[in-house]
Amino acid sequence: MEQQQLLNQVEQIYRQCSKRPSVTAGRILADPSNNGLQVASNWSQRNLDTLSMTQFTLHHHIRLSHDGHIEKVDRIQALPDENSYKQVSYSDTGKLKAVLKTERLNKSDQDKQILSVWTANGLLRSYDLTAIKKHGKVIVDVVALATFSSLRWSPNEKFILYVAEKEKKSLKTYFDSNINDDNDKKRDDTENASNKLDKFVAQESWGEREPVHQPVLVVLDIDTGAVRILDVPSNISPGQAIWCRDSSGIVCAGWNNEPWRLGIIYCSSRRNALYYIPLDDSKFEQLTEENYTIYSPRFNPQGTKLVYIRYPSGGPHHNCAALMQIDWNTRERSTLVEEVSKPKNNDFCGIYSMELPKRCWNKDGNKLYFHTIRRVYQDIFEVDTINKKINCITKDNERGCWSVIDVHSNILLASYASPAISDRLMIAAIPSASDHALTSMDWIEFENVIADDRISWEVITLKVSDDTLIDEFDAIFIKPTAVTSPPLIVVPHGGPHSAFYSYYQIYYYCFCLLGYAVLQVNYRGSMGYGQQGIDSLIGNVGIVDVADVKSAVDYILKNGNVNNEKVFIFGGSHGGFLGTHMVGQFPDLFKACAVRNPVTDIASMLNVTDIPDWCYVEAGFKWDFRNLSSSDVYSKMINQSPMNYISQVRTPTLILLGEDDERVPPYQGREFFRALKARGIETRLLSYPGNNHSLSEVECEADVFMNVVNWFSQRQ
Repeated sequence: MEQQQLLNQVEQIYRQCSKRPSVTAGRILADPSNNGLQVASNWSQRNLDTLSMTQFTLHHHIRLSHDGHIEKVDRIQALPDENSYKQVSYSDTGKLKAVLKTERLNKSDQDKQILSVWTANGLLRSYDLTAIKKHGKVIVDVVALATFSSLRWSPNEKFILYVAEKEKKSLKTYFDSNINDDNDKKRDDTENASNKLDKFVAQESWGEREPVHQPVLVVLDIDTGAVRILDVPSNISPGQAIWCRDSSGIVCAGWNNEPWRLGIIYCSSRRNALYYIPLDDSKFEQLTEENYTIYSPRFNPQGTKLVYIRYPSGGPHHNCAALMQIDWNTRERSTLVEEVSKPKNNDFCGIYSMELPKRCWNKDGNKLYFHTIRRVYQDIFEVDTINKKINCITKDNERGCWSVIDVHSNILLASYASPAISDRLMIAAIPSASDHALTSMDWIEFENVIADDRISWEVITLKVSDDTLIDEFDAIFIKPTAVTSPPLIVVPHGGPHSAFYSYYQIYYYCFCLLGYAVLQVNYRGSMGYGQQGIDSLIGNVGIVDVADVKSAVDYILKNGNVNNEKVFIFGGSHGGFLGTHMVGQFPDLFKACAVRNPVTDIASMLNVTDIPDWCYVEAGFKWDFRNLSSSDVYSKMINQSPMNYISQVRTPTLILLGEDDERVPPYQGREFFRALKARGIETRLLSYPGNNHSLSEVECEADVFMNVVNWFSQRQ
């Protein structure tokens, strides 16, 4: 096939797969007029015509039997409703909805953040939050995980809570032009004399994809429009705020700003605590101990129990967590689910989620539901807070990636996906308390989504013989069914403490439709194998992770019926670290390599990344804010880096970089590119403006795919 003809086919397949939407949120709503419930689900879809993400909402009616079982699911309207809001929040009764949008009323105007309140009869009132001079820009979610942002109705439906940047005063220097009258000049001289040296004082943010400096908690009175900034100590950045059930106060997580801010996104190791802020201006109360990281506080419906996820602070950027509970009346803390050091069986391997569903409790307030990774799967778990027992409720259902979206009136809304199936909505009634421990539920699909029979996938378990902490790891092998001996693309994940968990991803789905097999490797250090599994990689990056990728490749080349002469490697971040390691340590194994924002030199990354602690910890050193690196530290970092093997690389290497990447700044990839060029190795560098570490802007994401396929196809 000619190259242009191939690229036309690649474009066509990518365009078709881009039409598959992914679910981003959902809400179960009362529908008393129709003897049942409604579900409003929000979806996101790539729009290659506008090079943006299109958001839309689907509405379904859930018909219930007299005893609460689900009888039928019906689409309410044939066509979805397109939406453009940034955030939405429903009141507890579902009678009120708050919508936050960014609007530009006139071309000459700046963007305005408008908060609108809706009832069943239409718009109740709108508030121009940009015009409020008490705070800066409202903080909205940048990814599925909301570190700081919050948009919450008070249970009494009188107030809306949100998080915004602290008000930033307009500052002048001594040399700014001043045409004020004499009275203004006197006032300026009196009020701003000390501030005239502060206009260019540096402001720290919380790093990659979190351009947040100093968040504040804001309470809006919907009747009067009055805004109140809650009093929080200046050394704390509050976030993930929720209301107490009696509307008397706020519970929030608070991250310590001192001595300076580290990058926070994807890092569950940033020290914080849980706080209670009463609205009557009484004592600011710390609820949890120091030296932990708290995520996702959630009250039960009765307001008697507060649960949260607790991670150890410091160390690896992601660990195994515990699920904790506070008795709200006594403030007594207890552990519901312990951290898992080494799984006793594969039914439960620890908690790795950083966010519980916004509504996660059953009606009685004694059981809660959430999802987390279990080796190469993501499953839904039930926690009995009375007996302190945890149970996987999707273990006997279809294997893949299960996610809890919403829980209400003992109805659980979920999504399911797999490498061969994009997101589909599922719903089930939670059995009564008298039923035995669940291992499956009677799920009903909203739409009949059939697995693509052009793709097959399986999980491969590989043994480790030389490790005292972990004895096996897994890989997911995805293969086109119609190709007898396909070329193989090896994909190690990033992190390194993340995982592949049998979810749908457009790149790997399209690779298979183009005739490639894909091998996703959960090397040692991946989530889903207990804390010892994570710890097994610390100090051993570039060694045991490389060995595991090589072991997985060797197994597939021997047993997977692939074309052993056409093997490629593709990875991003730590996956790019492993890709560049593999072509250096095994120079004759791969036909070509493509890496996105790769770590290539840990030592040179240390002083430019937003997470310098990552460099220390992964190289096997203890992190301290006062660290000054020694020659021994630099030497080990260099020895464990791909750049250490640059003289052995012979593989054609494509490097793709985000110019706004703060996590692995583009200098890392450029350094490797220049080293390859200097040695006469075939290489190509693509640099994407306006893209950060994820390279996820629609145009960039599509262009990366086209270039990677072209790079591989030319070298078969």
